[in-house]
Amino acid sequence: MKHLLLSILVFLLAGATHAQDSITGHWHIDTGKTIAAIPSQLKADFDSLTQEVKDQIINEMVGQEFVFESNGVYQTNTGSESYSGSWELQGGAVQITFDQGGVFTQSIISSDETTLVLGIVTDPNSQAFFHELHLQLADQ
Repeated sequence: MKHLLLSILVFLLAGATHAQDSITGHWHIDTGKTIAAIPSQLKADFDSLTQEVKDQIINEMVGQEFVFESNGVYQTNTGSESYSGSWELQGGAVQITFDQGGVFTQSIISSDETTLVLGIVTDPNSQAFFHELHLQLADQ
C-alpha cells in the first residue's frame, strides 16, 4: 500500500512538472493568429478602426515578450513598459502575480512545444478585441 501511494504521488508530481514545463519559455505574440481570433461580433468594430490605429495596435503587439521561467518568475515587455512577478499553474490556467500589484489569471487554451494560446478575457461579454493571445516560442 505504501508503494502504491508513493507511485501515485510520483505520477502526480511528474504530471505537474510536465504541465509547468509546457509553458516555460520565452514567448512572442503571433500577431496574425491573435488578430484572426478576434470574436466575430467584434471583428467589424476592429475592421472599422482607421489604419493608423490598427497599425499602432499591431506595432505594440509585435514588440511584446512573455517569459515564464522554470523557477516561477514571470516577466513581460510590452515594448514601452516592463512588468515582473511570479506565475503558477492552477488547473487549466496560469495565475500571474505582479510585483507592482495585482493578480491576473489566464486560461490555457492550448500548448505544445512551440505554441501557447492563452484566454485573456474571462467575461465573454467583454468588448475587448482580443480574447485569445497566440504566442510562439522565441528562438533562443
